[in-house]
Order: sequence, then C-alpha cells, then structure tokens
Amino acid sequence: MSLPGVPEADRQHLWRRRVLPRADVEPQGEAREYSRIGGSGSPVVFHFCPNCGSSVYWEPGRAPDLIGVAVGAFADPDFPAPSQSVFTQRRHAWVVDR
Repeated sequence: MSLPGVPEADRQHLWRRRVLPRADVEPQGEAREYSRIGGSGSPVVFHFCPNCGSSVYWEPGRAPDLIGVAVGAFADPDFPAPSQSVFTQRRHAWVVDR
C-alpha cells in the first residue's frame, strides 16, 4: 500500500493523523477496508495494509471532500506536532494529555 509522495506506511502512534483535501491524495496499491459508524454518527471507512495491518488512511462519511492519512505514513522526523486532540475523555489513564 502506498500513497504517491508518501513513503510506505510506518507504525503510527495513537492514531495521529493529517487531514488533507481528498482531491490532493490518490491512494495506490492493495488495501483492506473496515467500515464503522464514527463518533459523529456518520460512517467512516478505514483502509489498512493487508500485510502488517497498519492503518494508512480513512475516509469520513461526514466529510467526503477530506481524507485522513496516518502520520506514521510520512517518513518525516520533523512532522509537526498535533494541534488538537479528540476523544480525550475516553483516553486510557496512561495517555498524558499535554
């Protein structure tokens, strides 16, 4: 599974993601998918690597013009830190919210 301009998927940490305009991303390669209803009540389709199971990208049904790409898919040690956090009220006790 690969995304043009994005190196092969790397392991991600706690679902950090980058949301991009769907028109700017063209996923390529084999992927498996899993659909479920998201926290907003709308469907979300998750695409993951069939070899290692890493989540690579997902498509939120409530925002079809966007695509979420796992930060672990970018081989950039200087990738910007997250600017927001979601579902923090449901986080595990060992996850520190800074």
